[in-house]
Amino acid sequence: ADDWDAVISMGCGVSCPAMKIDEDWELDDPVGQSIEVFRETRDAIRDRILRLTF
Repeated sequence: ADDWDAVISMGCGVSCPAMKIDEDWELDDPVGQSIEVFRETRDAIRDRILRLTF
């Protein structure tokens, strides 16, 4: 049995043929960016996770 409710891609363009991706958050990869960009990405992920659980 599957142990997840949904598979979410962060938007990095990676596919996983073994799983159907339910949602793509289309987040930019912050690698090489400022700490502020990393924080914005972190906050976007947190906000979206909170929307999933409530």
